[in-house]
Amino acid sequence: MGVAYNNSLKLVDIELKKFRKQLEDSDFNNDEVFEYFVTDNFLKEKNLSLPDIESGLVGGTNDWGVDGIFLFLNDQQIYIPDDYDVTDDNSANIYSILDLEVQKKKSNMEVFIFQFKHKDKIEESVINKLNSFSDTLLNLNIDYTELSQKNSIDQNLLKYISVFQKIILAGDLNVSVHNIHASLGNTSSIQESYHAKVRILEEKYNSSTLVDNYDFQPIGASELQKITNVEVITPTKLVAKSAPISSEFGADSENIGYIATINIGDYFNFITLKNTEHVIKLNEKMFDANIRDFMNRSSINQQIEETVKSGAIKPMEEVKADFWWLNNGITLLADEGNLRGQSFTLENVQIVNGLQTSYSIYRALKDVDERERERDKHSVFVKIIITTDSEIRDDIIKSTNSQNKVSPSSLRATDPVQRGIENYLKEKGYYYDRRKNYYRNKGKKVAKIFDTNYLVQALVSILQQKPSKAKSNPTILIKTDEEYQALFASDFELDAYYAAVRIRKEVELLLKSIEYNTSSSLIDDVKKYYSLHVVWIVSAILTGNPKPNSKNLSNLVKKDELIIDDNIVKRAVEITESAITDYQTTHGKKPSADIAKLEAINSLILDSLQSVKK
Repeated sequence: MGVAYNNSLKLVDIELKKFRKQLEDSDFNNDEVFEYFVTDNFLKEKNLSLPDIESGLVGGTNDWGVDGIFLFLNDQQIYIPDDYDVTDDNSANIYSILDLEVQKKKSNMEVFIFQFKHKDKIEESVINKLNSFSDTLLNLNIDYTELSQKNSIDQNLLKYISVFQKIILAGDLNVSVHNIHASLGNTSSIQESYHAKVRILEEKYNSSTLVDNYDFQPIGASELQKITNVEVITPTKLVAKSAPISSEFGADSENIGYIATINIGDYFNFITLKNTEHVIKLNEKMFDANIRDFMNRSSINQQIEETVKSGAIKPMEEVKADFWWLNNGITLLADEGNLRGQSFTLENVQIVNGLQTSYSIYRALKDVDERERERDKHSVFVKIIITTDSEIRDDIIKSTNSQNKVSPSSLRATDPVQRGIENYLKEKGYYYDRRKNYYRNKGKKVAKIFDTNYLVQALVSILQQKPSKAKSNPTILIKTDEEYQALFASDFELDAYYAAVRIRKEVELLLKSIEYNTSSSLIDDVKKYYSLHVVWIVSAILTGNPKPNSKNLSNLVKKDELIIDDNIVKRAVEITESAITDYQTTHGKKPSADIAKLEAINSLILDSLQSVKK
């Protein structure tokens, strides 16, 4: 028997207050907190960071009833660059544009479409909007040029529609679409007219050749209470089949390594999450530090799956070789751990090598009966290394992947420079999330956490004076060694990185909170599309240099001149608005969102900044 609606409403309110405390100092209003809260809980098994969630929240003017849209290809979230152009005929190279791995076999795409209403009632009009949206999403004959020029639809939402369609056209996919209408209402009181409209929506998707599976889920207070209350059981114990071999290392012997063979069924249980609803999923968090992603249906992985599955379903006498004889095994790191007898207790586990094997074991056994998994006596070889030394951990990650053909950009996080930035900024009260959600899981304030993409965008905007470039896909901004060295040279002072992060954080906060006494119609566009331009301009004003360099930024910290107030941000906004107006006067009335992508706008801003020289 479930919790009564009124009690669910009170319990969800308690969880919302806890979540709001995490977002302290982030300047989110109650509606925004609700959006993050619902998404975070509904998609908790996707292990999304708050920037991941932010990238999919598209609600606003002309949102067509869609407040959030998230695309996943083979469980990898799809990020759309700010400079993505819906009018380009780029279906053939869409995977390259989005930095996605091309699969040789059929892929799975999941689409989650959210409508949020932070109200204790369920509005039927929402379904009308989602019905209209479905007509566009499923229409392959859209005139994207006309839609983008008319501004009748949110431009970020239009990008998601374009990417959805182009990925489908580019490959063989199994497509699932999930519509979620989330509120604090009572779903047991939904009227038949609501359900009738949902059935029309279901018919549209089910009759479309683009979608294989569709479902609509009204989420009210009772459902939210249930979702937030679903405990995800995280395994911490791993049992070896025989006594592990150990080796201590390091001056103070705080670091220790083991080698062991683990029953393949026990390893399956270790890498999966089981919630109180008895749903089993792969624990994606364990693989955040692994350099390579799963290669889906490669011939090697298919062979691993077949070997594992046959071991589970065939009698032992029919299988000639143990699994670990045929496989290179797994390497995992843990911050803390101990061994009692043959049982490991481990904390903050990261599987840094053996992702292909782990995923293949999961895929092979996830549909096998639990009794068959327990009966299988085959084993997998595992190296277990327990250390909190970040330098050692990074060296292990790098060396255990060195036999693979991995691009240099994939190894950036292990660079000593990156480690130094993390350690230095931690002392300054900012947390560099080299490992996804690491600091959020430790309870640090979200407003003080940032990732590599966030830092790189700030550096490209300030040090290269190219905010338009920084708005593109941040994952490709430091792919080459030359691009990386330009931003992370060994002689850069750490104060420069602190200044860049702090300027961006404070500018973003002030852009939201400042009251602007202006008749300009561009202020909302500046807030939405030009925050990185404002970050550059503020840096130029503070340093007295239109083209700030790393030494300029360091000096702001050393001389205690890193002071950002309302007036500086207002001046930066005025310069931005003036540049937009100048461009439109010279080149015609082009939408502000499009101008923000152009290098020409950077040149106009640079001209205006000549007056700030000290």
